[in-house]
Amino acid sequence: MGFIDSLLDFSPERIKELKERGYEDAQRCLQPILETFIALRHWRNSRKQVVLLTNKLHNDPPLLDDQQV
Repeated sequence: MGFIDSLLDFSPERIKELKERGYEDAQRCLQPILETFIALRHWRNSRKQVVLLTNKLHNDPPLLDDQQV
């Protein structure tokens, strides 16, 4: 079979092969996007934690007040 004939091959085996190739292509293209979203979620969670801890620290009373020094 030539190239043109392979384009017109609608056998169950060929359809299965094309589906598998499509899934592999989609996974290859979408994996970096998924990893980016995961990294972004981790960054947002870390940022939220930093803000919470910074506010807690800011609102803590001093260890020594001015009169004890």
